[in-house]
Amino acid sequence: MEIPIGAILFFRDLTISIAIYLIVSLSLNLEFGFAGIPNFGKVLSVAGGAFTAGFLPGRIATWAYGIELSYVDNNAQVVAEINKSLSQDPLFSISIFVFTIVIAALVGAVL
Repeated sequence: MEIPIGAILFFRDLTISIAIYLIVSLSLNLEFGFAGIPNFGKVLSVAGGAFTAGFLPGRIATWAYGIELSYVDNNAQVVAEINKSLSQDPLFSISIFVFTIVIAALVGAVL
């Protein structure tokens, strides 16, 4: 019996998400749970970086490819257009990813 590729990708993504949340929650548990020091700055910076990473790449791609659909009203159509365009241009896809990570890190650092 062969494991479907979709299941492998799902568990990979799930493991990565769990690892990120585990790192943040363990560091907060060390600070507040053992030392009694509440650290809202870390929560704010993680949330700001996560918001930036979720907000920015789709809007950059719609702007770069000139997609005129509203990102809020027609999200499924916009995502389909972006995926079709990005699958043809892997270098631009990687550059959007790296740019988004850098900007998210900067937003988290500023916060």
